[in-house]
Amino acid sequence: MLEVRFSFTIIDHPENNFMIHRTHRRQWRFILFVGLIFFAIWMTPARADAPPPVDVSALRATAELNGAVRVIVALRPAPTFARRDAIATAQASVLSAVGADGVSTVRTYRTLPYIALTASPAALERLARLSQVAAISADTLAAPQVIHSTQDIGATSVWGMGYSGAGWSVVVMDTGVDSRHTFLRNKVIAEACFSTTMGTISSGLCPNGSDTDIGTGAAQPCSGVAECWHGTHVAGIAAGRGTEFSGVAKDATIIAVQIFSLINDDAICNGVSPCLRSYSSDRLAAFDYINEIKGFYNIAAINLSAASSPTTGTCNDDPLSAVIETLWEADIATVVAAGNEGRSNAVDVPACISRAVSVGATSTLGAEERLSVFSNRSPQLDLLAPGEGIYSSLPNNRFGAESGTSMATPHVAGAWAVLKSYAATIENETLLETVITTGVPITDTATGRVYARIQLDAAIHSLAADTSPAERSAPRIDAISRQSGAENTETDIVIRGRGFWGTPVVRLGETPLMYVTLVSGSEVRATVPVGLSAGTYALSIANPDGQQTVIPAAFTIEAAPHFAIFLPLIFAGNAP
Repeated sequence: MLEVRFSFTIIDHPENNFMIHRTHRRQWRFILFVGLIFFAIWMTPARADAPPPVDVSALRATAELNGAVRVIVALRPAPTFARRDAIATAQASVLSAVGADGVSTVRTYRTLPYIALTASPAALERLARLSQVAAISADTLAAPQVIHSTQDIGATSVWGMGYSGAGWSVVVMDTGVDSRHTFLRNKVIAEACFSTTMGTISSGLCPNGSDTDIGTGAAQPCSGVAECWHGTHVAGIAAGRGTEFSGVAKDATIIAVQIFSLINDDAICNGVSPCLRSYSSDRLAAFDYINEIKGFYNIAAINLSAASSPTTGTCNDDPLSAVIETLWEADIATVVAAGNEGRSNAVDVPACISRAVSVGATSTLGAEERLSVFSNRSPQLDLLAPGEGIYSSLPNNRFGAESGTSMATPHVAGAWAVLKSYAATIENETLLETVITTGVPITDTATGRVYARIQLDAAIHSLAADTSPAERSAPRIDAISRQSGAENTETDIVIRGRGFWGTPVVRLGETPLMYVTLVSGSEVRATVPVGLSAGTYALSIANPDGQQTVIPAAFTIEAAPHFAIFLPLIFAGNAP
């Protein structure tokens, strides 16, 4: 503490024993003035020095070259993800402080402390000097990373044990998903799109024509560009279901998020435009959306096969790092492709984020399984999975084989859903440790490093000692509604109630319905085939343990030539 002492000189004077001598009066006033200044300083609360300006020299060079630059601004102090009001206030404060001159807002986020902006060189300098700004990074573009493998990793044997991802969802952040594909029928339960239009460089791909679209059909795949197949293929590997083969989590559902834009620039497209690229601001918006809805769905994992810029070491300064950490703590894993540049000591951004589960690719096309020559790897790589010649769904009800770390990544995301269907409350740390320690060792002959290729059945057996089956009651039906379908077509229905689990069997009379999908313990989707005889049918739903519920006279069917279904929308509960 600063101690301030005042010294007074009292002079004895014949006329007044306490008169202050005139010679010292000015000194006293000066001493008192100085003392008051020190007292004011002493009473002022301590204040930390203002943070130094953010270094934007590289970004400024880009802005000066192009007139402006797209950036993502991290806010200081980072408001808690639960405080949306604090995030909104911090965003408004920065936008107000930087002013409108040379600035246009690309995106704000509801649950993440960031703003995406386009800034002129002068505006960039103003941003860098704001005490509310913690970091400024480029809004970069990423490219998409271009089935019998389910048997190779032990998924088919795990299905025989009754664990197939039922009741859990995998988020596919990609080029969109063809939800009408038979391999993905009744699988897509939520959709969103985040895509950017910017002058002549990029065009947004959201169906509603804006940069954001949320709802049914929002994540439909694009057309006319080579990479538009990518998201549908990835979704099939993670959670597709067919009669001859299926994806890893064949009974899981999909949340489809389209994050790509159409780029019309040869320099960005490696000489061949148009192409698909994903702005980091759009990827951040997709994570913002998932962070917001995570309480409404049982999300096991996020699959992200868009990456850029191979890097050594970690990249925890990337804007996605904080939200990936938040989702990890909520036991939602972000599974990311390592990249296809064949680097032996680097993985792509954002696979280099510590809390991302980074995945490289193996090949089983030769005499023995080996690391794929195109797969990036580094000491930061977590897992390997099959990634060459992977056969899966393509848009417009087609199938085909593709290769890349993008094909390896959904094996792991799907495996996460299967493991969650086995042990719903298991933590991510335990899951990651288990799949690494039980994986098949694959040696990188170039570096001598050994990586684990995921082996799902071995992971399940390792976890078996820690879990026991729960007692379950019979399912209950509260409502049935039509999701889609018209006369003379298959009809998709939604059954709501409680107590659904595993892969239920749904029947109209004695006829099993198709494409039965467990969305959650309170929702099942199924498809009524064309061609049933006219009449009134009971609807039954049975869980894997045999407990079932029957609703008499649930459906009335009018036969061909006008095949149609009539059904009540609400039940007051199960009929006796």
